Amino acid sequence: GLNLEDYNNLLISQEFRCKGCLTHQSDLNYPLHVDHCHSTGKVRGLLCRNCNSVLGLAKDDVSVLNNLINYLSGQ
Repeated sequence: GLNLEDYNNLLISQEFRCKGCLTHQSDLNYPLHVDHCHSTGKVRGLLCRNCNSVLGLAKDDVSVLNNLINYLSGQ
């Protein structure tokens, strides 16, 4: 349910960067993906393919993502 004007406004508000890794749109070979909450449908922001995939593979589960952060931090 996001139109082109809404997408462009999000892009501008995010300074043309992925909301996750901050990669600039100009450094990607594809447009940023619209990320949304699967239970509410609410748009959360624009993400690069990698960041969008990470959230999808983790099933948007914050505890999984926190466990992975702790794992990478050696804790």
